[in-house]
Amino acid sequence: MPGRAIDLPVNPPVDFAAAIIMHAEVYNRMQMVNLPIMQTLRSASGRHQPTGYGPRFVAPTACPAPSSVLRVVRQRRPIASQTRILMRNQLQAIAPGPSLRAAINLGNRALAQNDNGELRGITPALSRRLAEEIGKPVEFVLYDGAGKTFKDAGKGLWDVGFLAIDPARAKAVSFTRPYTEIIATYAVRDNSPVTSVDQADRPGTKIVVGNGSAYDLFLTEALHHAELVRASDPGASFDLFRGGVGDVVAGVLQSLQRNFPQGSGVRILPGKITSVRQAMVLPYHDADRTAALDAFVERAIASGFVEANN
Repeated sequence: MPGRAIDLPVNPPVDFAAAIIMHAEVYNRMQMVNLPIMQTLRSASGRHQPTGYGPRFVAPTACPAPSSVLRVVRQRRPIASQTRILMRNQLQAIAPGPSLRAAINLGNRALAQNDNGELRGITPALSRRLAEEIGKPVEFVLYDGAGKTFKDAGKGLWDVGFLAIDPARAKAVSFTRPYTEIIATYAVRDNSPVTSVDQADRPGTKIVVGNGSAYDLFLTEALHHAELVRASDPGASFDLFRGGVGDVVAGVLQSLQRNFPQGSGVRILPGKITSVRQAMVLPYHDADRTAALDAFVERAIASGFVEANN
């Protein structure tokens, strides 16, 4: 059967069926016929002829039935299905053991709280949801500071964690997109002359922080005059400050509010040190698994799950 040859690009899109539909529409406008190229997908008379330019399809001039268009569209569905299967497999690969081991930082009350042995907050909630998607039980690995969580990243003690996005940490772990943003600020004693965040960076001022926390990393680079006093974790930094150590204590706003309520002799300063973007993390670098975990976070945000549990 005589036919017309249509040249396709050298690097066609991955979704080849969509590319053929696009070229068919262009051909129609030029030749004013009804989708002749589609006949190549259902007729044995279609022939593939390689050329130096790219794939070359010989399309019979006979017009196909309109159902051929539907047939091409139907052929696209398995692509999305296969993508979902691949993403699910990558999620399952995150937890190779019998359970999903999720590292939870209880030192950041904005993200997790231990209420009489029951874990609440966004990080335990995301861990449970991920374990459900993977099809395994969740096992919580508890820490009292982000620094300690990060320190164990290369020891095989947890499968997935939650940390503030930081370029230095990114050398060892993989971050997803942020699922939430929290505020870090200062607290001072009632008799302190410091009345704003900007006034804390003065010569002779000692600021107590939890070692390895996101605000510790930020202040290490940002401060010019004040001195940092590092405790082992945020809880220990609050205890030091209560005991009279330091002039200022830094922390996540929710943690400061819980540890220094109104009437405690300590006031929380207005303003913020920094906004901390929190993300899920893998304790290694793997592009495919990170992409699958990032897609999980995207779904959790889009569905309203993060907002409902934050």
